[in-house]
Amino acid sequence: FRFPISQPRILAALLQLPTRVITSERDNGPAFEALAIVCRRLTEPSRWSACQRQKETSAGATLSRIFNHTISPIYATFAAKINLDRSLINTRAGMYSTTTEEIGGPLIGCMGYIDGVHIWG
Repeated sequence: FRFPISQPRILAALLQLPTRVITSERDNGPAFEALAIVCRRLTEPSRWSACQRQKETSAGATLSRIFNHTISPIYATFAAKINLDRSLINTRAGMYSTTTEEIGGPLIGCMGYIDGVHIWG
């Protein structure tokens, strides 16, 4: 996700997030910051330790709670708009992952990359 620094605030409002995100463990912060954590996690499925620099905390559990607390209502609100053709995925996933591996993809069994990266052999 690449957008100007002002856009997460606008996107948080459009996604109908509350102004502040407060988890069950009382972790809290502005919605735009929680959305930034979600975007970072979705673009790079790294360990939480790699994301800790984004939010000044040493607790991966905190980031996980913020992510889950933020992504759950987004999914609940927009689930009907998410289109995943399961029959197409089921018939082509093996071919996609094999092709990705053959052209140098670093992951075994991965059929694509969320950021749209193309690996050319």
